Amino acid sequence: MKRALLLTLGILAMASLSMAQPFAGLYTDNPGFSDCNLEDVGPPGLCPVYLILGGTSGISSSMMVDASNSGGLVSTGVTVHTLLAIGDVFTGIDFSYGACLSPPVLLATLNYFCQGTTAACSSLNVAPHPQTGRIVAVTCAPLAVDAAPMHLTINGDASCPCGVPVEESSWGQIKALYTD
Repeated sequence: MKRALLLTLGILAMASLSMAQPFAGLYTDNPGFSDCNLEDVGPPGLCPVYLILGGTSGISSSMMVDASNSGGLVSTGVTVHTLLAIGDVFTGIDFSYGACLSPPVLLATLNYFCQGTTAACSSLNVAPHPQTGRIVAVTCAPLAVDAAPMHLTINGDASCPCGVPVEESSWGQIKALYTD
């Protein structure tokens, strides 16, 4: 009995290692998707920002980009890179990929005109779709799962690093999800 329990726990542990938390993020480097800080300090010019879904293979996703704290960046357009998109990136959009794609999935390129005048610690934020209240990634299974939001910091410093915001929770709240 103990051997079967240990074997089951081992299989579950390996499976959990292979399932990364899905996330939706904004980056300034393509490919790579590792730089989440936009430096708007130079001469005026085009500043592309890439919206990606990472952490899971998937067939579709749903979210929006909140630009309310963008510090004066001027949007010059959005290029969608998926088979189908319904809605608008800034008011809520649903992406359909047309196939099961491995991460990272490039969803859209947001083009901004940078003038070197953006306030320090401004940001662009991935936010829940207003109709669902969630950032959703649909896996290849298909299974709808919540994706963590990542934000892009503009002219960031140590007081405003980019990355994943953390929500408060307790063990009681987590255990309540799995009790009858």
